[in-house]
Amino acid sequence: MKTFRDQMGREVSVTSLPQRIVSLVPSITEYLFVLGLEERVVGITKFCIYPEAWFQSKPRVGGTKTPDFAKIQNLVPDLIIGNKEENRLEDIEALGRLAPVWMSDVNSIEDMYDFLACVADIVGCREKGAEIIEQWKGYFKEYSNQGAGKKALYVIWKDPVMVVGKETYIDAYMEAVGYQNCVHEPRYPMLDALENCQPGSRRLILLIFKGSFPRLKSLWFPAKNIHGMAYETSSDMPVLFYDGNCPLCNRVVRFILDQERAPVLHFSAQQHQATLDWLAQHPEYAMNEDTVYYYNGKNLYARSSAVLRLIPTLKWYWGFLYVGWFVPKMLRDALYDFVAKRRKKFGGECLFDPRLKGRVLQS
Repeated sequence: MKTFRDQMGREVSVTSLPQRIVSLVPSITEYLFVLGLEERVVGITKFCIYPEAWFQSKPRVGGTKTPDFAKIQNLVPDLIIGNKEENRLEDIEALGRLAPVWMSDVNSIEDMYDFLACVADIVGCREKGAEIIEQWKGYFKEYSNQGAGKKALYVIWKDPVMVVGKETYIDAYMEAVGYQNCVHEPRYPMLDALENCQPGSRRLILLIFKGSFPRLKSLWFPAKNIHGMAYETSSDMPVLFYDGNCPLCNRVVRFILDQERAPVLHFSAQQHQATLDWLAQHPEYAMNEDTVYYYNGKNLYARSSAVLRLIPTLKWYWGFLYVGWFVPKMLRDALYDFVAKRRKKFGGECLFDPRLKGRVLQS
């Protein structure tokens, strides 16, 4: 047994080299993947959608705040890794009776380096962890002036509108790449409660939630108050919904990534929680896994119509495919159904294309 101190100051004793690891946080799951622990991670949460191969193949043990204790116990873990902010303290204490639980608590860049080093040490990948830390240091050095001193507002929730304040990792990250957080209150205050964050000067707004944001618009629009918009996801963005367990569907996704005019389309496997959340926001629609769907921001199209509606997103030389519109819908849907029913007979693996990073619909 070895004893380590986690970022909450707790002493955690683990076997000399944990072989059955459960991750309770998406970012931790991604880091374990980067460390090369394919065979040693035995459980992840339903929100751990990266890497997609893990999401499809590894047991899911509930959500970050709703862990399935029975599933976790059946996996017989020898190490559980969580996060103070993402996981509830009462759950962590209960899980500690099943297996050693190492908790992260990252509020600064130095905390992040400490997290990377400690986890790598616990799982026996110290050299790989050190390599990743050096890569991060190089990244911050290269992009230290990306924001060029612009003021920024980082929104994390819409109802109520909540933003990132001081004493958080995101604030430290923004500062490290040259942005000035215009929120001075600690942690994650509600926008309505802020006294020192009113429109007037030009600002950069970072939006990370999906859905509409009328309250935010009323405070920060018209656009003259916005210097730029670094990242926005909304319920009006175009999305392709497909069967994530279908090799043919995954080939189609890779084809689109190869041939698209611009990276404007988002993707979501129908098995993902994000698709279920999207359907909950759009109760007028229903889906089944035998059909591909394309949402253009206004309407949802299915079967052959979804395929043809994707043509404008492709490079110009695929324009000849527009002739498909001259085929009667009954006939082209019949052809679509013929292929769809046999789609899983096509060989190949459902591998995650790294070009999808940042373009998968988020839960």
